[in-house]
Amino acid sequence: MLNTPILNEEQINTFERDGYLIVSQAFFADEMKRIDTWTQELVALPEESGKHWVYHEKSLKGDSADLISRIENIAPFHAGFEELSRVLKAPVAQLLGEEAALFKEKVNFKMAGGDGFKPHQDSQAGWDTYADFFISALVSIDEATVENGCLQLVTVITNGACSNRGSR
Repeated sequence: MLNTPILNEEQINTFERDGYLIVSQAFFADEMKRIDTWTQELVALPEESGKHWVYHEKSLKGDSADLISRIENIAPFHAGFEELSRVLKAPVAQLLGEEAALFKEKVNFKMAGGDGFKPHQDSQAGWDTYADFFISALVSIDEATVENGCLQLVTVITNGACSNRGSR
């Protein structure tokens, strides 16, 4: 069973001020190993219609290798990721100030030769039909550095285009 990360008031205030929060070591080392194992299990699963969704891309190394770029719709078909999704609802609910619901879960892969992900906002046009506010939660199983293409976050956003301040 995974531990449930609980945020303190300072962390909640940081999120409200900056629009994001980094919680280092929210899970213990043995839990991260389990999450890594679950990810490898996903990669090994056969692709079946009506189950998890596997997205591919061609390698940019010129070898035309087929790479997995992401896998979505995981929790209904993998007990470990169902547990992780459930556990993450508690800290997300703290940030929302109300009960959280899972809207979408996925594993992104940044394989050698892959294109990576261009700068973007996770919330898509039309999602406001379902909720007023979305929070993305990332659990990184590999070391994330500038050299290997870590996620970069924006603190100050102009014109309110991506702003979430006051949306709680």
